[in-house]
Amino acid sequence: MNAVEGAKIIIGEMFTLSCKSLFQYYGCEASFWGTVAHSEAGSHTLVSIDAGCDDLELSLILNVPFSILALSYPCQRSVIELPEAQLEDWSLELANQLMGKLKTRLLKQNFNIKLGLPDSYFDVNDVTKDELISSHLGYLFEVDGVGMECWLHIDIKNHAIQLSMDSSEDAHSGEIEFF
Repeated sequence: MNAVEGAKIIIGEMFTLSCKSLFQYYGCEASFWGTVAHSEAGSHTLVSIDAGCDDLELSLILNVPFSILALSYPCQRSVIELPEAQLEDWSLELANQLMGKLKTRLLKQNFNIKLGLPDSYFDVNDVTKDELISSHLGYLFEVDGVGMECWLHIDIKNHAIQLSMDSSEDAHSGEIEFF
């Protein structure tokens, strides 16, 4: 295995830990099922976010069912009580926080990752979905008994990249002040 393949595996492991940690923080039990090369779920609501630095670029696409959005929503209410617009906003925030957790792990490896802004794609048809995830590897999770897809594309620009797994826990989410 070369350095690029090894780095992709380590980043994938960091991503898996970050995803499980994020949902556990919001009171959900998350477990990793495995990876896939094509889409498994039927939901057509996707959220994406990009991040990168000189050495690598990352692209994340989430396919999160509304039931998981409702289960992880900070102010617990039933799905029926939450307006769809709030769940859509929450999906963008989850993508941002998930990429932020991965960024924190990569910062410990001295990679100064910059995050982009999350974007959403609602009512996506199968062809568009396949185009969006074509270069991504799918990570399947179970969150409180519901399946969820996360698609991650890792582009290593520095072929001499050196990474190691850091087993330390993620920091908990901080507070945000709006001015």
